[in-house]
Amino acid sequence: MKTIISILLIYLPLCSAAAEREFDVAGWARESTGSSTVDGIAISTSKTRNKNYELNIALPASYKTDTEKQYPVLYLLDPYWDFIAVNSMLSALIYDKYLPEIIVVGIGYAGKNPDFGTLRQIDYTPVMDKFDKNSGDAKAFLTFLEEEVIPKVEKDLRVDTSFRGLAGASLGGLFALYSMFERPTLFQGYIASSPAILWGRRWIMQREIDFFWGNSQDLWLENPERGLPTRLFMTVGTPEIEVNWLYEAKAFDMLIAHRGYEGFSYEFHVLDGFHHGGVKFPTFARGLPFIFKQYLSAKVRETSVEK
Repeated sequence: MKTIISILLIYLPLCSAAAEREFDVAGWARESTGSSTVDGIAISTSKTRNKNYELNIALPASYKTDTEKQYPVLYLLDPYWDFIAVNSMLSALIYDKYLPEIIVVGIGYAGKNPDFGTLRQIDYTPVMDKFDKNSGDAKAFLTFLEEEVIPKVEKDLRVDTSFRGLAGASLGGLFALYSMFERPTLFQGYIASSPAILWGRRWIMQREIDFFWGNSQDLWLENPERGLPTRLFMTVGTPEIEVNWLYEAKAFDMLIAHRGYEGFSYEFHVLDGFHHGGVKFPTFARGLPFIFKQYLSAKVRETSVEK
């Protein structure tokens, strides 16, 4: 079983009493036994419009006993819906040797009865909808991940910094795609379940086109201006025909599938019989082995050489 903690990142002024009690993740990981939940306090930030976040951290079973081992990290969006689901399938995937042991970090929202729908729409969408001011802050949220969440995790836990994964569904899937083009080397693997390609009238497709062309002025450019050294696993369900989820995902696939980005590994699957909520489960079960495949193979080779 994995040990799970909840760290409340309640952003308070540094002069407050709460700020003086920063939660010691590393100490907790050494001392805790069994499954436990701990409320912690984090530092203030001005990075995002949404100030209060909650991290759910799941550590591998060997974390306490194998004290020299470092682990890759999966950063998971919408953990209030998907954290338990993802962690429940890890043991089986590890047992079947499809997955290495990993740390899972879910990034959610703190506070009493937070409005997940509004908060996530603010953070996960790359452009503001002119009819809805609660949108368009993906750049700020990505900066928050890059400059605060990831450094904290990598400082407090034994992390293999050579591999970070990011997984999200729906608007979270859109954010995963946005992150891939904005910070191509920040994450080495992405899972995008039914990404909201239609947001901002296919804004993410235009972003991909700009990424492909770079600074080139060649009207008929055939090769990308830059590489995309990461892995992407994207899905959509066949019944997802309302507001064109299915067709928009297919359109994005048609755009990116044959680009020829150097270092880019990609799979897209249309999954029969799964709708917008349920498609996440087969997506995570198949997507996790895909994004960690190269990492796992490298570790197996290292172990063989050591022996």
